[in-house]
Amino acid sequence: MLRFLGLDGSSSDGVGRLISIGGRQLRLTRQLAEGGHATLFEAKELNSGELLVVKQIIAADGEAAELAEREILSHAALGRHEAVLPLLAETSERRRDGGGEYLLLLPLCNGGHLWDYASSTPMRPLTKLRALEQIAGALDFMHERCLAHMDVKLENVLVSSTRSGGAADSFFLCDFGSTLESPEGEPAGVLPSALDRRGRYHLEEWVNAHTTPMYRAPELCDLHSGLRVGPAADVWALGCLLYTLCFGAHPFAEASPVQIISGKWRVPQGAFVDDAFIALIRAMLRVDPATRPAAAAIVQVARKLQRRGGAGARLAPLSDDDIAQIVTLLKAPGAKAHIQRQEAPHHTLNNGFNGTTALRSKCMELHKQTSTIASLHLRDVSREPASEYLSRRREGPA
Repeated sequence: MLRFLGLDGSSSDGVGRLISIGGRQLRLTRQLAEGGHATLFEAKELNSGELLVVKQIIAADGEAAELAEREILSHAALGRHEAVLPLLAETSERRRDGGGEYLLLLPLCNGGHLWDYASSTPMRPLTKLRALEQIAGALDFMHERCLAHMDVKLENVLVSSTRSGGAADSFFLCDFGSTLESPEGEPAGVLPSALDRRGRYHLEEWVNAHTTPMYRAPELCDLHSGLRVGPAADVWALGCLLYTLCFGAHPFAEASPVQIISGKWRVPQGAFVDDAFIALIRAMLRVDPATRPAAAAIVQVARKLQRRGGAGARLAPLSDDDIAQIVTLLKAPGAKAHIQRQEAPHHTLNNGFNGTTALRSKCMELHKQTSTIASLHLRDVSREPASEYLSRRREGPA
């Protein structure tokens, strides 16, 4: 996990260094963050003066180098999606012992990561839905390509902000060092019960090293449960992320495996949150991964709720047709649910009855829904200047 430094970039290792990545000459101007295996630097392109980010990965040995190369390949394979942080270029230098240095060139997002952004910028319901739509869209894009992110969290979402209240801010999924890939044509993810003892041991070691405890889905906490490990874990983590945006606290802050496996979470007493968010969180935090909605369904629900509009802390009331369509989208994509669901304490909205209250109750009825994952062609990474891309991204599609 990266540790983000103050704006003064007080740690100066590497600052001032001249580097060349993808034909661009850059100078590292300040250190932004550092973690166990990577350091982020702000960098200035010498020709244009554009500010970018360089992610430096130091691989101590051949195994670490292989992980770094897998991260680069996974990131590059995603091509250009509007909510995936673009990989502009990369370079590497291997050593004789198998280790080496890897440099990734990325855009600079002025809003920082989502935790800092949410802590400093009041996020209206429509802004939260916009963030949910874009992050879920990036995950859907990955899942279509047989990739699961496996470390979705606030710190792995970056924000390009207009600083004008969030209406046009953009959210980008980043950090693909924990990506889990499934062979094409096979079921997504890994079925631990199909592994031998050594395989399960390696999977457990991988989970401990590459995922964040409080965001781990139940199937990651108990590899003997017989539940498949894969894209559905991203949906669970997205539910944790949305809960945190809504309530300012994590649903599993203690990272207790027992609590996570049981799926027990509560709405904080006195919380003022539209019931549409509760319905979304409840759907994403289903214990059985086969009953969670696909990321594509989350995108559709978020878009539908945004189209309804709202003002301030309220979403507009939903019609019966809207409720029926959203309930259908949030139905279980796999077999009927066989889990015990934790009821959140009843809470009322100050504005009286809202159509989303009916949505919340109806979403408790789980049904069977199938989810089709299409295979799409990979697109090459675009080389347009990052500043132009982010500006166009804020303005929306042409």
